[in-house]
Amino acid sequence: MRCRFFLGSVCVGVCTLLVDDVRPTTLEQALVQAYMKSPEWAAAIANKKAKDEAALGHAYSRWQPNITAQYGVTTERHDIVNEAFPNTRLAQTTENNAKTQRNNISVELQQNLFDGFSTTNSISAAERTVAAARAELTAEEQRFLQRVIAAYLAVWEAYQHLSIAKKQEANLASDLHAAEKKFDVGAGTRIEVAAAKAQHAEATYRCASAQATLEAALAQFEAVACLKSDEHVTLPPIPKNLPKSLEELIRLAQRSYPELRSAQEKALATRDTVVSTRGGLLPRVDLRVSAYRNSTAARDRHHELVSSYNNDSESNGYSSSITVSVPLLANGSGGNIYSASRRANQEALAAEMVLKKVMLDLKAECIRTWNNFKAAEAQLQQSKMAVESAEIAANGVRQAAKYGLKSQTDVLYYEGKLLDARNQAVKVRKDYVSMAYVLLALMGRLTASGLHLKVARYNPDENETRARWVPPFVME
Repeated sequence: MRCRFFLGSVCVGVCTLLVDDVRPTTLEQALVQAYMKSPEWAAAIANKKAKDEAALGHAYSRWQPNITAQYGVTTERHDIVNEAFPNTRLAQTTENNAKTQRNNISVELQQNLFDGFSTTNSISAAERTVAAARAELTAEEQRFLQRVIAAYLAVWEAYQHLSIAKKQEANLASDLHAAEKKFDVGAGTRIEVAAAKAQHAEATYRCASAQATLEAALAQFEAVACLKSDEHVTLPPIPKNLPKSLEELIRLAQRSYPELRSAQEKALATRDTVVSTRGGLLPRVDLRVSAYRNSTAARDRHHELVSSYNNDSESNGYSSSITVSVPLLANGSGGNIYSASRRANQEALAAEMVLKKVMLDLKAECIRTWNNFKAAEAQLQQSKMAVESAEIAANGVRQAAKYGLKSQTDVLYYEGKLLDARNQAVKVRKDYVSMAYVLLALMGRLTASGLHLKVARYNPDENETRARWVPPFVME
């Protein structure tokens, strides 16, 4: 008996520990899990690395020399058969067998020394392009984390709506029971019973609809965050360090908004491309160094005379030259350089216009988001007061109905008002938190670094450095 009591106590303690150990799914947990395991974020990183290779790897390779090695083997053989004494019985033949083999080995190095600063400006344009790609990666990170936040808040909202619907269904079931009881004793009418049944049926439908919405939200959250959620979902607090005024928001956004920084870097890159293209009109200086080794082995035999000779030779050498090329017609490998320069000018102009458009759109977005956030903040207080008012009204009508001062239809009407107020309050709270994170994204802080997530963050500097200085023969 003591053993059984001891085991039972242990089981109760373990069960209590497990129940107490249930932890809610937090937004930080969802963001960390998504950052580590989401294929969407992994694809964005891979695309950034590809852009590093396309820009930096190609630009810096123009300073690398071209080295070419050649090896050739040529073999020649001649067989000649002649009759020495054709008119006699002692006719004999003379056979000549000649064979020659030539081996040629050469190595050539070509190095550009000056190309009108085209390579230098191309490298500058590549650095600007990679900086724009880094800003685009930050923008993608913000959009990705914002989708995780939206999915998380949708799960929280769906759970709240389902909880409210279940409570409403229970209240309406109680009201239906009360209406039927009053009708049985003659204190109620058939109209009240029918209305109570209709309201209860509608509440049952709301529960089923809320459950379906919750299942869809959970599936979307799992797809985005790579994490299964449970019913212990908490509403995250408002992020810290939000701007105090619209002017501060605009100032921070103009300094750190990723799309704006990307447009700025692209505009600078197009200017460097214009200068790089015009470098084809300047002289070009190239260095060429080559070394060779040629060897020849010759064999010639005469069987009848029993004679043969060898003729072997070998030669080594090298050469170097510096070539200065001055363009006269100015046609490069990609076409007319003047046409390419005009095209680069138009691309630079287009990039400048895109930059201005992004700046105007950013300011308008800051104004819109800030006003929506302040409106949501005011609506948050209004929705809270609306719920309190609806609760007081519903409780008052319910008490009045007990004494016959109000009908059951009035009770159902105010119950519906309370349901709408509660659901609206849930939506307002969710929209208020969501708008706060939108403000954070406009300031460029909706990132793993800006949110201080406890996760190993991707550092683009490592791959950019590798793309600049990796040897040309390395492959992955």
